[in-house]
Amino acid sequence: MMIRMMMSILFMFCMVSVNAKPLAIGDKAPKLSVKKWYNKKASEKVRFGDGKHVYIVEFWATWCPPCRKSIPHLNQLWQKYSSKGLVVIGISKEDAAKVGPFVKKMQMKYWVGVDDNGKTNSVYMEGIDGIPHAFLIGKDGKILWAGHPLNPKFEQVIEEVLAGKFDLKKSQEMEAKNQRRMELIKKFQGQAAKQDLKGMLETVDKIIALDPQSPIGYNVKLKILQQMGAGKDKMEATFKAWEKAVQNDIKGMLALISARSDYSLASSNDKQVVLRQLKHVVTLLEQDLANKK
Repeated sequence: MMIRMMMSILFMFCMVSVNAKPLAIGDKAPKLSVKKWYNKKASEKVRFGDGKHVYIVEFWATWCPPCRKSIPHLNQLWQKYSSKGLVVIGISKEDAAKVGPFVKKMQMKYWVGVDDNGKTNSVYMEGIDGIPHAFLIGKDGKILWAGHPLNPKFEQVIEEVLAGKFDLKKSQEMEAKNQRRMELIKKFQGQAAKQDLKGMLETVDKIIALDPQSPIGYNVKLKILQQMGAGKDKMEATFKAWEKAVQNDIKGMLALISARSDYSLASSNDKQVVLRQLKHVVTLLEQDLANKK
């Protein structure tokens, strides 16, 4: 039981890479070293910092299932924003013999480059162990965002950058916060390997404090409390803190209700709490619809 519980807890946090990024938000984007291009005309050049174009540089591989899932999205971004100055580039360090047929098979519309002996990967991806991984480069040639191309916030950032409304300082602050979160997750994973439940509980509280609206931290804490045999009062205190953090967020409230359903609903009081929360979600939905009219 303990081993199964620890594996479940570790899985939640292992979904996030804990390695440090080699390039920071605000850094100048290094040049690309590409030995073969697909979908790019010879007259078309990569010119970071030309004042006109915003670039997505995504690192991927033909053998990577998540990379395949991101291709249609990147195609859509290319088609939707290319007229506004967005250039989408995919970089693979595999042989051209593999990349070429794959580009055709997957109907990749954007520029695809074959890395020159891994030179581009070594500069951009050192310390990053997960693909696909994308960098968004602004008109001034600076890296403005980095992460998974299917991140729900990615397109919003693209629109802000193209419209000249992107807040670089805020993004740098977010990156510093995320870096701290990664450090805590790495510490947590070490504690989990030693089955140090007390240490894990202290660390997960710090993770929650950094991102109080994320459901992952609360779910992990509940599992730890359950494993420690904590009383219902401590479980309930966690649920209340979670609700306070997400009370005006529809998705956050739904995640909370789902989690509460997993742990309780044994008593009439539990059911009344869930019913109250569901009614609150309906109210939020009605307000959202009214605001959109």
